[in-house]
Amino acid sequence: FLVSAALLAFQIALLQILATSQWHHFAYLVISIALLGFGVAGTALALARDWILARKALLLPLLLCACAITLAGSLSFIQSLFGSFDSFLLFVNPGEALRLAASALVLMLPFTCGALAIGIIFTSGAEHIGSHYFANMLGSVIGCALGLAGLASLPAELLPPLCGLVALLSAVALLPCASKRSIHVCVLFSLAAVTCFLLVRPEITLSQYKDLRRTLDLPGAEIIVEKPSTFGQLQIVKSPVLRSATALSLMWRGEMPPSPVVFINGDMLGSVPSEVGRKNPMNATTSALPFALAVPERVLVLDAGTAQRVALALGHGAEEIVSVEPHRVLYREMSRHTSGQSASVFADHRVAWQSEASRTWLARDPTRYDLIMLPDIGSPGGNAGLFALHEQPLLTKQALWQAWQKLTPNGYLSVTTWIDYPARSPLRLLATLVELLEGAGAKPVEHIVALRSWGTLTFCIKKTPLGSDEIAAARSFANRWAFDAALLPGVTDLERARYNMLQDATLLELLDMTLQKDRRAALYRDYPFRITPTTDDRPFFSQFLRWSRIDVLLEQFGQRTVPFIELGVLVAGMAAAILTVLAVILVLLPLARLKDEPGSRCRTLIFF
Repeated sequence: FLVSAALLAFQIALLQILATSQWHHFAYLVISIALLGFGVAGTALALARDWILARKALLLPLLLCACAITLAGSLSFIQSLFGSFDSFLLFVNPGEALRLAASALVLMLPFTCGALAIGIIFTSGAEHIGSHYFANMLGSVIGCALGLAGLASLPAELLPPLCGLVALLSAVALLPCASKRSIHVCVLFSLAAVTCFLLVRPEITLSQYKDLRRTLDLPGAEIIVEKPSTFGQLQIVKSPVLRSATALSLMWRGEMPPSPVVFINGDMLGSVPSEVGRKNPMNATTSALPFALAVPERVLVLDAGTAQRVALALGHGAEEIVSVEPHRVLYREMSRHTSGQSASVFADHRVAWQSEASRTWLARDPTRYDLIMLPDIGSPGGNAGLFALHEQPLLTKQALWQAWQKLTPNGYLSVTTWIDYPARSPLRLLATLVELLEGAGAKPVEHIVALRSWGTLTFCIKKTPLGSDEIAAARSFANRWAFDAALLPGVTDLERARYNMLQDATLLELLDMTLQKDRRAALYRDYPFRITPTTDDRPFFSQFLRWSRIDVLLEQFGQRTVPFIELGVLVAGMAAAILTVLAVILVLLPLARLKDEPGSRCRTLIFF
């Protein structure tokens, strides 16, 4: 029970530690390492069962002590290896792959020791296997609960030593039966080692490419909030030079007051609103397009994040705003550590804050809204494909259909994406919206308006066809802030490229092809990237790469193809390859020594 609880709690903690120090897709690595450790233990038990069982009275407490020490010191052991590991260099520096393999082996040790102890108990006490297996499963359940509770209340780096203490308790439980004094000495030594790791624990070293690490290099930057959470380590940073100007119009002449920036596991989530009303710089972004078309009374903001879109809706006179953000700690801490105009966003009676997943809210909320705002897509400068394995369930066809059903007869659905080159996100987003409208029996060209700034593209679709007043309002808004009308009923070529020159002039043609049903199929088939709408069974919106067209990318971009190779998928693939090699060496090859009937080993291997 105790060793299972310790190992499962450690897995939960390790998920967050690796997501903080590197990227979220290293979470896949944790489960594989745990299973590899159990596999190695099973191989050892299969090869040396008689020898191990004959010495179980000595080996069992020693293994549990080793499990406790390796659990407690895991972060310290790998910090020099994994702390300097860099995902971006994995495919250009062979040493990074070796460092990743070494880190996997180090992290495997506590699982191997713990699993071997469990295996000894199972094998030697087979007549009580029901009770033992029940304790093992119950410990696993309790360990998951303890891991989540630890992430919600304690720094992630403190959890491995605490897991080590839980594992050490399992060794202490054996002391009354221990006949040798050396076992007592070993347990005392382990207690001292675990206590040392508990008192002198290292901080998690962030990758040099983490947003938080770069932000802390700014003048006067300091962390004003640092809170643990099951959604990730929350940090809020302030600096006199931190100002939010996300895709701001070059026509904006107002103030740009400093605003704190929020980070989750070292990744920037956004800045806290600094102003509400006419002084809000968000008024001069394409995200304000729906408020130029109408004055919505009831607004739904999904995945509200740092509440920038909530502040935008408040400033435009919305009477009722529902802000859905699953990260409870985020809202609580932002409301505590803001003042002035920022504080009014979180204290305004017109805003109802809902702490649950946006898809859950869409599924159970019966309310109809005049405007539904989806979270922004992408980031300035791109993300080198790090989000290729990031699930985005709000951007699937099913999610948008749920949102569409929640609109009033004259309601709007709005979403903003950063423009990437070659175009991927805008095309996939438009394709999803177009197929949504066609599925609802509407003509997309009559329902869509899209404005483009120097960096972003905002789509706004209406439940009913756009009227002449709304079309005129969109033109007026675009001219005021020097935006270009990418899509608009009756738009002219001059309006589409008047203020902001395109890096890739084919974007507008590709948008037109996506609108036309007869040309869209050919675009889906021939475009070098995958831009078909995502669905709930494969909600990876940022997964664009088509491996069958990699030759086209190499021909067009040469060495500059690297940013399009979706690093997240390749890192996970590299990790899988490394762990497969380790599994062959540590699990399969040793089993070749087993003496069995001819052919039975092969059948067993194929079965498993």
